[in-house]
Amino acid sequence: MKDINYALMLIKANKLDGAKDLLEELLKSDPQDKDILYNLGMCYTELDEPERAVEILSECVRCYPNYSNAYVALGFAHSRLAEQLIGLKIKDNLAKAFKNNIRIMLVIDDLSTEQKDTLTNVVNAFKLENGEGIKFIGYVVRFEQKINLLDSKAEYALSMQ
Repeated sequence: MKDINYALMLIKANKLDGAKDLLEELLKSDPQDKDILYNLGMCYTELDEPERAVEILSECVRCYPNYSNAYVALGFAHSRLAEQLIGLKIKDNLAKAFKNNIRIMLVIDDLSTEQKDTLTNVVNAFKLENGEGIKFIGYVVRFEQKINLLDSKAEYALSMQ
C-alpha cells in the first residue's frame, strides 16, 4: 500500500487527481490523520471543489485546533466557495436579464422605411418571459464617395440615415 509520501510526491508533480484519490484511500484507514486531512483538503481546493475542501479541512481543524496551516487552508477554501457562489449568482442574473431584455440592432447598407417597419413588427412579435417584445433598432448605412469636409485623405465616408 502506498503512503502519504507518495501522495505528496504526486502533489509536487501537480498530479492532483491521483494525489486526491490516494489520500481518500489513506483517509479510510486513518480518518483523523492531520497530514492526510490537510493535504486532501488542499487538493480539493486546487481541483476547484471547495465544498469538499471545506468539509475535509473543517475536520482537520476540529481534530487539531492548534494546527494553524489548516485554518489558513480552510479560509482559502471558504473564499473559493464564495467565489463560486458569486459566479453562479452573476450567471443566474445574466441569464434572467437576457430572457427579459433583448435588443436586436441591425446595420445594413440598404433598407427602405417599409422594410424596416416590417422587420420591427416581426421582431417585436416575439415575446420574452416577462411578456415584453424584443426591441429592434435598425440603422441604414451607406458608403459615400469622398467628401472633402473633414479628412482630405479619406476615400469614403460612412453615412447613416
